[in-house]
Amino acid sequence: MQHLCSSGLARFSDLPQPSKKSSHTLPSHLRASSMGGAATKAYAVTPGVNVVITGGNRGIGKACVEQCFSKLDAASTIVLGARSVKAGEAAKAELEERLGTADRAKIVVQAVDVSDAASVERLGAYIASDLGGKLDSLVLNGGINNMAASGMAARKVMDTNYVGNKALCLAMVPFLEKSASGRIVVLASKVAQLSSSMVNGMVSDEIKGRFLAADLTVAQLDALVEDFLAADAAGESEARGFNPSAYAVSKCAVAHLVRVVARDHAGLRCASVFPGIVRTDMKPPAEWGMMPLYLIKCVVAVSPLEGADSPAWVALQQLPPDAPPAWNGGIVEGRAHVAF
Repeated sequence: MQHLCSSGLARFSDLPQPSKKSSHTLPSHLRASSMGGAATKAYAVTPGVNVVITGGNRGIGKACVEQCFSKLDAASTIVLGARSVKAGEAAKAELEERLGTADRAKIVVQAVDVSDAASVERLGAYIASDLGGKLDSLVLNGGINNMAASGMAARKVMDTNYVGNKALCLAMVPFLEKSASGRIVVLASKVAQLSSSMVNGMVSDEIKGRFLAADLTVAQLDALVEDFLAADAAGESEARGFNPSAYAVSKCAVAHLVRVVARDHAGLRCASVFPGIVRTDMKPPAEWGMMPLYLIKCVVAVSPLEGADSPAWVALQQLPPDAPPAWNGGIVEGRAHVAF
């Protein structure tokens, strides 16, 4: 069960609905040639920046570290956040041995667990003491991928994917505001896009309206999350208009958190990024009904490095200081802005 396709294991969360259309109808960034064309175009990168990447020891997170490591100069610092310092140091050593360290950014491993408040405080203390209190980009990649979670498992998914990432995001805002162009990048999932074919019809207009409200607040997002958890505990999430997946709701909530932060902090540039269907070392789904879709992912998925292209592009590209990009506060897919 651990090796169902030679190309590696894949995450189920970003898989589009099954379709009878041929593979050439997939968005271009999900095809085998996904790194061709616009996605391979070089872009200017600001020198001497500080970047934090959570979940940076494996999968897309490690690929984001590699993208930054290959582009940033020696005056830059990449903080590789990992729950296990040992795993983070191993990832750092592998990248430095494979790519070399000459004229490259410094990689610093920090223990970062978004569900641990003390861990978030220690990261802030490190930035204040060792990076001069300035952070240029925060890439939120840490989370739990459990599409079928319910009950206490649903609470754990929500506490990590939304509550934990919210705490880290808000704690980093003061450091990001000291940057000339502070960035927040959330690794998102297609299930966070309320207009997508995956979600449309699963979520009521009332719940969509609450998420999409122009004047949405963090407190209102918190209330939405608690309403979902109460509905899930009662076995009534669908009856009350929610997507029944705690994972989907958590990803939707953190995507809209980024929108709220971008609106309330005018100097920051923030986006949720769909990396596409990516091969990672996530285990196959336990539910056999999901297995055909999982196997499809093994065929069409791109590498983690390809999936990390758009997140790195949002995090690193030089931007004009006076005009926010079209994607600010929104969703980016294949280096393009897409609708919520």
